[in-house]
Amino acid sequence: PFELQFPTEMEDWLEDSNCKTVRFNPFGTMLAIAGTEGRCSILDFDTRSVLRDLRGHQATVTSVSWSKNGRYLLSTGSDGQCVYWDLLPGEACHEFAVDSGAVLTGVAHPRNSHLFAVCPQAETPFLVDIRDGQLRRIPLNLVYTPASPGEYTKFAKINDCALDDQRVDLGKHAFATLNFDRSGKRLFLGTTKGLLIIYHLRKAVVETVLSITNSSIRHIRFSRRGTDLLVNSADRSIRLYIYDSGDKQRRVLKRNYRQLQRAQVKAEVDGQQSAEEVAESLRHTGPTLTFIHKYLDQVNRVQWNECCFTSDGEHVIGGSAHKAEHNIYVWDKNATNLEKMLTGPREQLLDLTWHPFRPIAVSVSVFGNIYIWGGKHREDWRNWNAFAPDFKELEQNV
Repeated sequence: PFELQFPTEMEDWLEDSNCKTVRFNPFGTMLAIAGTEGRCSILDFDTRSVLRDLRGHQATVTSVSWSKNGRYLLSTGSDGQCVYWDLLPGEACHEFAVDSGAVLTGVAHPRNSHLFAVCPQAETPFLVDIRDGQLRRIPLNLVYTPASPGEYTKFAKINDCALDDQRVDLGKHAFATLNFDRSGKRLFLGTTKGLLIIYHLRKAVVETVLSITNSSIRHIRFSRRGTDLLVNSADRSIRLYIYDSGDKQRRVLKRNYRQLQRAQVKAEVDGQQSAEEVAESLRHTGPTLTFIHKYLDQVNRVQWNECCFTSDGEHVIGGSAHKAEHNIYVWDKNATNLEKMLTGPREQLLDLTWHPFRPIAVSVSVFGNIYIWGGKHREDWRNWNAFAPDFKELEQNV
């Protein structure tokens, strides 16, 4: 019960001169690695053996994302190619290319294995639906009506995106990243001008727009519970927010609205709200973000190449972009103090991923080396059943 929930030392490393990005599958049993040769490899994390070797890109793979069931993998490349792999046969089940060149990132839906989002470098992000074996591109309706004239003026000035006197077209912005929330009901999009856009998938509307910073948003990361949000931006800061989708409040308001309609209760009776007032509250109830803290390197003032939460959500992790260092910062989320700094070889850190259940991190250096960080010697936690099915671990000598 007193085991640390973050790594304390480097316990293993793998050599792959072409690796640029890594991601654990949802169960932590496999690791997807991809890099400059356009190749994706699937490793058994216990045995470190290669299970699948996937080749579908002609240039560097920019991102990989797992489906919820762990069977499918989405890979995007700087060649503009997007490939959705079925790992059971090890083949591409769907692939397509964008017209504008590189794809910055792609994210699989956290609930639906047949839906994912793609963020091209020079196009507006879009959804891809592959149900029934057919690939359909679903454009995002990024027309937004600000709540106040001041908000309208602020957003209309950015990239000259005004449609009329009340609405702005956020699709004119340049987008840098995106991610789904835990429920999969909303898509979060980050622009190069520091806007964070919350898009409701079923309603196909922009619910909320926040101006986080004046610089580009690089990463949007949720905790495992989905209630905390990290925003990594190019101003050398990682911002922590508490995320409230507003869905619970909307359910309560809808229930009250139906009861008021049936009973026809008026506002002046017992001081209760009228049905019209509840309906007005419903229209203005949406997701909210509450700023908590900003994490940064007070000494070196470097940018961050990746950020994430630990598996229990109690610590914030930042991968430094220092060109001559391989440092991983571990902050206590509640106390906001720096608890640990993991220091590797003098190689720049490119990417970082966290095990979904265990205090293990995997990082990638600029030379393609893959470093595994943990708190125990690897032989203490390695699953030897993967090597010998009849192996049984004894807790004590008999």
